[in-house]
Amino acid sequence: MQLFRAGATSVLLLKINGQYHAYQGRCPHQGAALVDGDLDDGLLTCPAHRWQFDATNGRGVNPESARLKCFPVHVVERKVLVEVELGGVNAEPEP
Repeated sequence: MQLFRAGATSVLLLKINGQYHAYQGRCPHQGAALVDGDLDDGLLTCPAHRWQFDATNGRGVNPESARLKCFPVHVVERKVLVEVELGGVNAEPEP
């Protein structure tokens, strides 16, 4: 689990069972850094209030209504590339 920045957007990159997944870097609840949370058996847990997400698809587990913004990931010539919208309404400002 590692956090990267692309412009104003924080991106959490995960590798699970050989597959890469990229999500917004902050919890949708109150903006805690998800990189400081726990990743265990494909379950990502926020460090602040213990919200949980399925790390393979970003769907909320607890609460089920939560969801992480997903970014497309491509591996090209052994490089991991993540598609991020820069400067648009989807960019996350730092709190």
